[in-house]
Amino acid sequence: MSKGNKRAVLMNSYHRVTEEDGVIVQLVSQMILDAYNRGASDIYIKPRLGKTDALIRFRIGGACQVYRTIPYTYMGAVCSRIKKMSDLDMAERSLPQDGKIEFRKYAPLDLELRVATIRTTGGNEDLVMSLLATDEPMPLDKIGMNERDYEK
Repeated sequence: MSKGNKRAVLMNSYHRVTEEDGVIVQLVSQMILDAYNRGASDIYIKPRLGKTDALIRFRIGGACQVYRTIPYTYMGAVCSRIKKMSDLDMAERSLPQDGKIEFRKYAPLDLELRVATIRTTGGNEDLVMSLLATDEPMPLDKIGMNERDYEK
């Protein structure tokens, strides 16, 4: 390895991933889009014990399914990105916070997400996002009611 390559590797190893890094911005947006496209009602982001990685799960049809794992070093940046998108205090990690994301600001999808954070053991922070479609409400005659109930 040349002297220049060694220096580049050394400098990259000290780079701290932040909520503004392209990989984090893309990861969070893609995660939300994938959750929506798969019909998920919730997204759960939780660090695993041992601080090696974090787990992202989707709740689909009432059951949680693993979406992917991410390096533990991304966890803080992902949480900060989501907090920034939902106008929460990015520095506050000891108190629970609630907020919302109007996703159409970030992608061409009319979707609202409710965000909740809570501190857990080891100084970690768990995040839950609930997906709420902001489309027009479904008309009563389209939801499959029988005629008698519809009339009442």
